[in-house]
Amino acid sequence: MDEDNHSLAFDPESRVKLIFLAPRSSTQDILQYLLKKIPRELGSISPHKHSAFITSGADENKVEMVVNGSVEVLRSAINELKLVHPFEEVGYEVYRLECAS
Repeated sequence: MDEDNHSLAFDPESRVKLIFLAPRSSTQDILQYLLKKIPRELGSISPHKHSAFITSGADENKVEMVVNGSVEVLRSAINELKLVHPFEEVGYEVYRLECAS
């Protein structure tokens, strides 16, 4: 998702999943940084706080986190990820989550 993409429209109370790859040696530092910067909206899956699902690969981990809130919160999370991530270009995916009633 490009920061200049203004076509995104999320409900203010929406929930998306942010997925990114991180070097195994940096994963915990990245998570701690993100959860400190965006503590309420990132990684909260009631009743759990500061949750992330990590799948280990050979040299990298796949990290999946829930982002709760508006598109501005999501953009903030992505911008913070880019600041802390050791790669010059960070690959990430965003998926809208829907809950059945």
